Amino acid sequence: VHAPDRWSDTASGILEQTNATSGYCLLAGIGSGRLLEELVTQSEFSVIAIDPDPQKVARLRRNCDDRDLYGSRVAGLVGALHSLDLPPHFARLIVSEDLAAAGVVQGTEFSQKVFHPLRPYGGVACLPLAVEQHARFAAEVAQADLANAEIARSGEQSLLRRVGPLPGSGVWTHHNGDAANTVFSEEQLVRAPLGILWFGGPSNAEVLPRHGHGPAPQVVGGRLFIEGEHMLRAVDVYTGRLLWQREFENLGSPYASVAHAPGAGAVGGNYVSVA
Repeated sequence: VHAPDRWSDTASGILEQTNATSGYCLLAGIGSGRLLEELVTQSEFSVIAIDPDPQKVARLRRNCDDRDLYGSRVAGLVGALHSLDLPPHFARLIVSEDLAAAGVVQGTEFSQKVFHPLRPYGGVACLPLAVEQHARFAAEVAQADLANAEIARSGEQSLLRRVGPLPGSGVWTHHNGDAANTVFSEEQLVRAPLGILWFGGPSNAEVLPRHGHGPAPQVVGGRLFIEGEHMLRAVDVYTGRLLWQREFENLGSPYASVAHAPGAGAVGGNYVSVA
């Protein structure tokens, strides 16, 4: 356990500036490892740390394994932003203790590589760029024409945010799609060929059985809402992470049948979802 130092202040400043405390954090460039330690201590983030130095990654893995953090709160990968094929849209926060190890390069490649993993609806990269580096980075972001990207300066950090939804994404807010029962979504992004975006997440044991034809899962604001006999649950559509679950006795009882029944198709759904 370390005594409070500048990395303690840096981590608390990042968390305050970004208003982010949970989800998945990408640490690009391990450095001394202190920023990672403080983020794990001061937040609920699960941190994926990447660095091109195999020895640093191995040391991180050993240290975190000794503290029972590896695999549950921390994972380490050898590589940099420009060399790894990271999944899209998973990171609520991206930070760096060592920008050189992160893979900072001139041109639009770096800004695109930083932006690619950011989660829509507020994912933010908080990078320790000098003033002249920030100006160059802002120009690169503008040149890359990144949809829904916002860049700002806060203290000694440069903040790149992905605001709002993915352009062309749709919503499903009622059992039949919307208040007009159109059974139609304006989603334009989901097209074949399809692949797995995430796996795992909360168990389906508490979800309504399909035979009773309960209300359809609903999606809005990057969240999937799904009902059980005695609960309602929200899941991050980009990672499968459980956001919250609330107990409501007999909420879905009218649909909790293992015999084939018309369910919500006959009596309608019992909840709607809004952003």
